Amino acid sequence: PEFSVMLDLQFTISRVCGQFVIVDASNRLVMVHQTARDHIMTTDSVLAVSVTEGHERLFTKCLSVLEGQIHLRGSDRQSDDQEFVRYAVTSWAYHFNLTSVDIDEPLLQLAKFLDGNAILAWIVSLAQLNQLKVLVYSSKIMTLFVRRKRSRYGSTNPLLHRLQELDMVESWAADFLKILGKFGSSLTTNPFAIYQQIPPFCPRNSMIYRLFERQSPSPPPLQVGGLTQDVWDDSLAKISLGPKTQTVSVVCSASQFAVVTGAGGINLYDSTTFDLQRKLSHKERICAISFSSCSNLLATYGFRTTKVWSVKTGHILHQIRNPLGSRAFTITFAAENTTLVIGSNDRLMRIAKLTNANPNWSALHAGLLKEDTTIDRPVHNVPWRMAFNAGASCVAVAYRGSPLCVWSLDPPELIRRCMRSQDYAGNAWTVVDQVIWHPQSEEVIGLYMGGQVFRWNPWEDTQQELQAYGSILASSPEGKFFAIGDSNGTIKLYNFQHFVLIYQLSCENLINDICFSPDSKRLYDLRGQFCNIWEPNALMRADESVEHESDMVSDVASNRTAAVSEVVAEIRDQLTAIGVQFSGRHQALGNESGNVSLIDATEDDHSPFQLCRSDVPLSITHLDWSCDGNYLASAELTGKVIVKRVKIDTNRQGSTANPIFEIKLHVSPEGIKQILLNKEADKLLVKNGPTVTIWSSKQNSNCEDEGTSVVSPDTRWIKHPRKPELLLAFSPSHVRTYRWEDLSEVLVLEMQEPLFHADTQTSPRTEKNRDTDQGVKIGSIYTNASGSHILIDVVKATAAGQEHATSILPTSTLKPTIGGHTLSPTLIPPT
Repeated sequence: PEFSVMLDLQFTISRVCGQFVIVDASNRLVMVHQTARDHIMTTDSVLAVSVTEGHERLFTKCLSVLEGQIHLRGSDRQSDDQEFVRYAVTSWAYHFNLTSVDIDEPLLQLAKFLDGNAILAWIVSLAQLNQLKVLVYSSKIMTLFVRRKRSRYGSTNPLLHRLQELDMVESWAADFLKILGKFGSSLTTNPFAIYQQIPPFCPRNSMIYRLFERQSPSPPPLQVGGLTQDVWDDSLAKISLGPKTQTVSVVCSASQFAVVTGAGGINLYDSTTFDLQRKLSHKERICAISFSSCSNLLATYGFRTTKVWSVKTGHILHQIRNPLGSRAFTITFAAENTTLVIGSNDRLMRIAKLTNANPNWSALHAGLLKEDTTIDRPVHNVPWRMAFNAGASCVAVAYRGSPLCVWSLDPPELIRRCMRSQDYAGNAWTVVDQVIWHPQSEEVIGLYMGGQVFRWNPWEDTQQELQAYGSILASSPEGKFFAIGDSNGTIKLYNFQHFVLIYQLSCENLINDICFSPDSKRLYDLRGQFCNIWEPNALMRADESVEHESDMVSDVASNRTAAVSEVVAEIRDQLTAIGVQFSGRHQALGNESGNVSLIDATEDDHSPFQLCRSDVPLSITHLDWSCDGNYLASAELTGKVIVKRVKIDTNRQGSTANPIFEIKLHVSPEGIKQILLNKEADKLLVKNGPTVTIWSSKQNSNCEDEGTSVVSPDTRWIKHPRKPELLLAFSPSHVRTYRWEDLSEVLVLEMQEPLFHADTQTSPRTEKNRDTDQGVKIGSIYTNASGSHILIDVVKATAAGQEHATSILPTSTLKPTIGGHTLSPTLIPPT
């Protein structure tokens, strides 16, 4: 970058250093030969290069370039060294990892970089380049550096330690992961949100919030109240699959994880950015699912068919018809991913060879699982749990009427039945509720019906038990840990070697499934419509060096009664509606569980208190206040719309909401779009799909045909900011004025100016095609507190997603003009 003018870089390289490096056919700079690399890197010649010093220089140059970029805007960034800027954005952490821990200069340079706006500009660049995954890599490198540095400090003078800088690097490393997990999709949509919109939602002691607090004006442009935690919790991300979706199971591969829904759908997510990559549809309920070991294949077993998918393309590679009446408990890939193996409820194991042109299920050792396994009672032994070991050479089968059995597939024989010690139960055996194989040993882990977790080696017949209640079981891939989920929403993490509880996560909502990430650092769980990703410190600490690992193991072994790390995670119900009251102090919130709460805007903490609750625990879709704040209208997902008189007591506990009007609608396929309440609360507007209807609160409830209606598709309605007897209906091309009394149209105003910058050079559209514009709609409309101006957000569908354009319109212009009924909103330039 110091040499800004080079007419032919390839020629210059060949003349200056052609004996050592060349430009290959792919325009890459490579060493001319391995011997040349060895000569300059391992000898003491005058041309020798120190690898460590080279990485330190490149690291310094990368940070210098990135810090210089924050002073450039727009086209100024399109300089001759733009390619090196891209390299610096994605590769500075690589060079930082290869610097020496014996010197402090790289640490000081990185701390300086992290302590200013350059770090935020770097995150913006990553988002713009679609390289947010680099945050994960950089976080890992910074964490490893801190560990190496602290280890090095053990043999140096404490007065020379740079502990403040180390703490900063370590804290930012944690922030990178949380920012990506919680705000990755927002950054992808709007990279510049990292400056003002994202930091206020972060914990007060996080590094990004401290930077925001230090550099923002007072008062800050955005303030967020009600946050209860000062540090990051163990939640890395929370993904909603939709309010009507029921999650069933979750499985992970190296780069993706898949969530199965009750309708037979499979959502594939990126395991780094948590972006939805694609949706697959099996078109029938899925009984079992598995990734191949190389993560490029996904097998799903439905009621009628088994499908093998290409993870990369989403195409179906194989479709196999299932045996009639057979339901698989488990499915796995075997024989280097060329064979599928299942265990099913008809006491058979089957295989399908994917190397065949048309693979089919064939029974594997048909009589193996049909041997009589009963001990002391005649019971028809129908399996209800099955699990294969890592190589699919053995299977563990649990029965309702017999003990757990382990069978070998080659040779096909019964290994042993799982019998309990008399010290634990009066019976010789107990029904096993859940069973899995330990991935790195010959042992199985299971849950007895009644509340004990056990480990059992069927070859040596050794068993160990521990009191633990649960309904779901999962093991980490390397076998260090296993997790149990119970009906109270609690996840317990156990150390397998010492069989002790080391971590407990308490959270509301029933758990449907649990799995570990392939690197064993994360836990995925399904609760209702959500997939939660947790990153407990107990799993992160397991990634320590060998010395730390041995110390930790020795501590656990010597003190089995050590305090367990307990975390209470707060998962709040998702907000689905907000009712804003400009002239009052209370704002209304509706959530997915049917609760309506109020927030007192005059309080500093903005903590909500519950006002009322729906009879059905489904989402509140819309809320709207009357002008005086004495009445609140709410719409529920079921189609019920209620107007309530609200009385707020000073101590909150005495607050009441009494219904004065209620109506049950047949909800349009498009859903209820809007509700509005007039000033006196005696008129209620509901937009149900394209139909807008006004009811009087004096009408009888449940009389859908008694309201006054008009059909008004593709419009957004608001109350007139200055004239309470009027309504305004906005479309991309017109603003129409209606009366509250009878929905009669009073005035039609045309939007003369285009609402998108790109449209400014196009020819005027006709009245007909302006009303039928495809892909352009009103997103939202807001008025300021005084009602003097209206903010209009217009959304246009594009090939890349959506484009927004925001305009501002003075309320005073909403009247006929001498030159014609036209409006000219002012377009606000995008930032």
